[in-house]
Amino acid sequence: MRKKWLFCIFAFWLQAAAAQKITYTVEGEVTDAADNLPIAEALVVVTSNTSTNQMRILTNEAGKYRVSLQQGQSYLITALHKEYFAQPAIKINTIGEQSSFRLPIKLNKLEKNKPFRIDSIYFDISSDSLLPESKPALLQLQLLLSLNSRIKVEIAVHTDSRGDDAFNLGLSQLRAVRIADYLIGKGIDGKRITPKGYGETRLLNHCRNDVKCSNAEHLVNRRVELIITDY
Repeated sequence: MRKKWLFCIFAFWLQAAAAQKITYTVEGEVTDAADNLPIAEALVVVTSNTSTNQMRILTNEAGKYRVSLQQGQSYLITALHKEYFAQPAIKINTIGEQSSFRLPIKLNKLEKNKPFRIDSIYFDISSDSLLPESKPALLQLQLLLSLNSRIKVEIAVHTDSRGDDAFNLGLSQLRAVRIADYLIGKGIDGKRITPKGYGETRLLNHCRNDVKCSNAEHLVNRRVELIITDY
């Protein structure tokens, strides 16, 4: 009788635990970053920190996906498509009372000869020495090239119009080479990278020589760009 009573208590405890267990879901849309149109048949990849297995889901014609997750784990989620840049994974933790997540994912289309501006790569003044604050952007650039291993790129570096034209042209080339050397040192094949300095030859606004501009206006022209040359 006692054993039966204990079994009933145990069964009741299991039912209560099951009732309290939270089901986690992640859903969203994969869309084109430029026009917000849905990307059908994008591969959404979900990786758990406790397993080497991956969940892989294709988006439907509306670009939508939905996946169920286990409680108390950490997941990395990303989306892939042959016509788009693969992006760094987004981390989600299934801990606590939140039981559903909305995770829209935007992808940039692979386009030849279109400049993609890379912010937050900084150099010492009048130098090609990379500043420590550049590390996050450089790591993201490294990851982007690692994930998209079939593309070849140009690293284009531009200065503003302040200073001597010839000096700015040479400085931008040194800076482009410095970025390329960093990526090669991190395992990116040097044959995929062409460093190119443009100096002040491709300004984006009116701030040319002898034109008075604010520092913010000059900053528009001082930039690093990634240009796909082949894929």
